[in-house]
Amino acid sequence: HRCFGSPDGARWTEPEATNIPGQTNNVVDLGGGRLAAVYTTREANQPGFRACLSEDWGLTWDLANQIQLWDATGRERLGVDAPEAYPRSHDTIAYGAPTATLLPNGDILFSFWCTEMSITHIRYALCRVQP
Repeated sequence: HRCFGSPDGARWTEPEATNIPGQTNNVVDLGGGRLAAVYTTREANQPGFRACLSEDWGLTWDLANQIQLWDATGRERLGVDAPEAYPRSHDTIAYGAPTATLLPNGDILFSFWCTEMSITHIRYALCRVQP
């Protein structure tokens, strides 16, 4: 979802759907109305992290050309065995918190955490956006 605030931050619009098929997203301003978003996908054929672009300040997103930054499919074991009190819904949440940082040369550094074979890593993907 997205919403827009007044310049002083005192008023905000009602949240509106972005149609980005993910969660825990992070957006970076590329300038001139262009935005890049990175987001977590858990219910897709290829769960993991994806990124997409907007050319109109986030009013629409180019989902037809989104890219897969990290694919979580085929992982035999994402984390450690959970105690009985641990919610089963968390068994596959072994990755998250994507961030996007615009670098001085215009590239985007995407970073996120993931756990494989009981070891938690910070990973990254470096992407170049065509002008």
